[in-house]
Amino acid sequence: MKIGVIFTGGTIGSAVNENGYISTKGKDYYLLLDMYRKKRGDEHEFITKSPYCILSENLQQSQLVQLIRSVDELLEEKVDGIIVTHGTDTLQYAAGILGYVFGEVSIPVLLVSSNYVLANPAANGFCNFDYAMEFIKGAYGRGVFVSYCNTGDNPKIHRATRLMAPLSYSDDVYSIENSYYGYFDCETGDVKGEDHGVIFRKNKEAEENVHSLSMFQNMDKKEIELNKLSDMILQVKPYVGMNYPELIQNVKVILHDSYHSGTIGINEELVRFAKEAKELHIPFYLVGLSSKATTYETVGMYEEYGIKPLFDTAYIAQYCKLWLGLSNGFDILKLMGRNYGHDHIM
Repeated sequence: MKIGVIFTGGTIGSAVNENGYISTKGKDYYLLLDMYRKKRGDEHEFITKSPYCILSENLQQSQLVQLIRSVDELLEEKVDGIIVTHGTDTLQYAAGILGYVFGEVSIPVLLVSSNYVLANPAANGFCNFDYAMEFIKGAYGRGVFVSYCNTGDNPKIHRATRLMAPLSYSDDVYSIENSYYGYFDCETGDVKGEDHGVIFRKNKEAEENVHSLSMFQNMDKKEIELNKLSDMILQVKPYVGMNYPELIQNVKVILHDSYHSGTIGINEELVRFAKEAKELHIPFYLVGLSSKATTYETVGMYEEYGIKPLFDTAYIAQYCKLWLGLSNGFDILKLMGRNYGHDHIM
């Protein structure tokens, strides 16, 4: 098989330097392919690219555009699958962007990360790469995914636009509402050993395997842009005693996160803020509500104030969707009414 591998840095492409810091300086990302060849053989052809090499907390729009270009170039090479190595801090952002851009591709594109540098025996980086390869070899899905094995768990495959925001003090990865795409059954094998589990099982709780759509299905991927939009997408996080900001002229859309039950407080501050948004014709979206759960009475009041709930969606993915949309001239109301890249359960 011909596999494209894109190295971008992150912990999976780093080493601990002489000062005790994790650093991307060097060629440590090629260690991953050396490990794979030693353990699984050398039967596959790897076509490699490294458009940039950074710690993922330093990710900006310029790198994401380079990443889109690199994936597009490998697709032109007629590869059987693509693996992108990436840091965990901003994994959800890169996954979201690629999910909306390449949702319709006919091959698997998988992002993989590592909780520790590869030289650390506790690292899951090789495992995540190994099972991304198994996913490609088995042709178990098409579109964009994330391959990741949490500590003490089976290796899971997540849809790129379903990832929850990272948890503080944790390097585990989860899909919202436990809607990961599937997992490799390792109950009879060692997840990191020679006898690795290669039986792939679809998640019964996940959506059906319907092919995803791309936001850019009829557009040259080389023309996709990502602008600096810090003042165009107003992101709001709820907290007790909350004060809402005044809306400025450049704000084009509001994306409001919620408490764990999908709610936000209904008070004078919110009413004032929502009314102002309505008068300025600024779309106001709320993320965090589950269509399966019994809702609270506050949810019934959102429509009254012009707040549009986005059910069964991931917050960072919706930010990426809006970011791509505003950067490339999409109609926001139409954009947010479409399901791209399986960003919500169908």
